[in-house]
Amino acid sequence: MPLKRSTCLVLALLSGCGRSVVLPDASDASSSDSALDAPCRDPVRAVDLLFMVDDSNGTIAEQEALVAQFGRIVAGLTFGDSDRDAVQDFPMLSSLQIGVITSDMGVGGNVVFGCEPSDLGRDGLLRPEGALARPECDGEYPRFLQFVPESAPELVRDLECVASVGANGCGFEQPLEAMLKALAPSTARDIDGSPLRFFGDTRGHGDGLNAGFVRDEALLVLVVMTDEDDCSAADPALYDTESTRFGEVARRCSEHPEALHPIARYAQGFGSLKPDPRELVYAALVGIPPDLEGLGYRTLLADPRLEERFNPATGPNLVPSCNVPGMGAAFPPRRVLRVGEALEELGASTVATSLCTDDFTSAFDAILARVAQVVSGSCR
Repeated sequence: MPLKRSTCLVLALLSGCGRSVVLPDASDASSSDSALDAPCRDPVRAVDLLFMVDDSNGTIAEQEALVAQFGRIVAGLTFGDSDRDAVQDFPMLSSLQIGVITSDMGVGGNVVFGCEPSDLGRDGLLRPEGALARPECDGEYPRFLQFVPESAPELVRDLECVASVGANGCGFEQPLEAMLKALAPSTARDIDGSPLRFFGDTRGHGDGLNAGFVRDEALLVLVVMTDEDDCSAADPALYDTESTRFGEVARRCSEHPEALHPIARYAQGFGSLKPDPRELVYAALVGIPPDLEGLGYRTLLADPRLEERFNPATGPNLVPSCNVPGMGAAFPPRRVLRVGEALEELGASTVATSLCTDDFTSAFDAILARVAQVVSGSCR
């Protein structure tokens, strides 16, 4: 039966109430009552949740819509409510860790599109900084936040602070490379069997500065939010504004896929983080038209609106895949979707949602529903 004290927590988080509410011990949780498919694996009681937040120019509205959903996701996971009715649908978690990274991975010292003259940018490091523009935020936080039953509302507030990353990051967004470097251990291997290396001949932070975030017993959930496609380059000359090899700077990521890291690098890299691919959820919050939500990757990638097209009337920029007044335009996220497609083939759970909406309620409903299926031990 549902637990009344847990209902109090859900309502407090969703209303933004700042007082602490005590969550009942997870051992008191009832079994899931949801009508999901037959169980295909043991339930999971711990989740490691990573948010990859695009911090390039023009993403403030998307960030505000994202952080507005944090009370929902924390309440849903910690109570076990997947459909916002304050009734427990699946076993509540005993442990939740949340971290935030950005898409800024540097461009080798080239100053272009808001990129700082730094080789590594924000380097896939879990953010310990709070948003200074928000008076309720502190200046420094742990690299990842942990759920404590007595202070769930404080967790939501802290997460809102850490995930308000600003919009001064590099315009060559590299969300896939950022997530891989953030989580891969220094001993990880690339698709050819060689050591997995990143820009500047560096290694992954998974067993270094970000150590402790990915746990053996936890479900790993990756949420990537970006309004453009990934431009993780294998050839750093792609970012060199003085180079004549790649032509128009603004078109390079789309017109030269041969200079980018292959999709297999990320499918293998993310898949290898867990011994069982069913312990991974990959959620894309990207520029797909809202009417395409819930459709398969083949259908998504075949839709004309997700083709990369240039309009001579708009200069060197791509034609948006969708556009919402007040939120802004988004562009075809083909590489981000192709990684989801490859991970799904490996057996991971994936979901593709649209950021071209007034708010992200429906997107987070879909993400939480997919996480709930895995946590409860049900098949996709």
